[in-house]
Amino acid sequence: MKKFLIKSCLVALFAATLVSCEEDRIIYSGGDFVTFENGGEERLSVFENAGTVTVPVHLSVPRTEDVTVNLSTTNGEAVSGADFNLLTTTVTIPAGETEAVASFSIVDNTDFGEAKTFVLSISGTSAPDIVLGLSGDIGTYQKTVSIVNDDCPSKYTIWVGDLDVEDVGYGITPGTGAVTPDGTCDILRVDNNLGGVPSMIAGTTFDLLFTPDFDGATTGTVEVKPTYTRMSGANFVTYSALGVYDEDTMTITLDYSVDARSGSANGPVLGNFWTGTNVIMPAQ
Repeated sequence: MKKFLIKSCLVALFAATLVSCEEDRIIYSGGDFVTFENGGEERLSVFENAGTVTVPVHLSVPRTEDVTVNLSTTNGEAVSGADFNLLTTTVTIPAGETEAVASFSIVDNTDFGEAKTFVLSISGTSAPDIVLGLSGDIGTYQKTVSIVNDDCPSKYTIWVGDLDVEDVGYGITPGTGAVTPDGTCDILRVDNNLGGVPSMIAGTTFDLLFTPDFDGATTGTVEVKPTYTRMSGANFVTYSALGVYDEDTMTITLDYSVDARSGSANGPVLGNFWTGTNVIMPAQ
């Protein structure tokens, strides 16, 4: 049941709107370039049991000759040969085409441990005039790969992928679940608009910390610490939640609270103006 202790008109500050406008066109005037195609994200998370992982390599315009793209890796906590293997140090983009696929394999084991990282880079091409990546966007030519352990105490990865997020009494909205960028065990990152929650905190992400009831348990508790702050006037608004999870039914149930805080995200709580229950399941 919802409680309203503060009545106000809330504005969706974070609604994303894409506007097309002739005057706002941006034309790239530099030379040809080669990039990793999956956006400019610097981190790429893969599970330890993923097997072979592919990453598209994209050329900005087709060439009349084949283009060889050189790849390299740099060890971090993850070590080549022990934790991963780059399957080829070069890929070829054929003449007239714009894409090839780089690949690496992950070494699986049964040991529990936190995520390990290594760096995958585009290190050169057979055509000296081709620029590596987009200027200032390191994620377009270099990826920090997090190898996420698949032997965590909880099986929180059940919820990685498309989700149905219900705000009980206010309907179901779509969301996505993912590991955190650094691949921390037992923390699920959910992106969702939180259903019936005030639009002041709609369109946000929140991290769920899983704690099994005991070693090997398929049930446990879930916590969302007060965060995901939105500012209202001089004050801040936070979402926090406590709940439970059940791996057998693939259900997470959260009793949440939305609070107003004074001065900063960690300031004194002025009051609660919204409570409710979120139920999260893999999308049907």
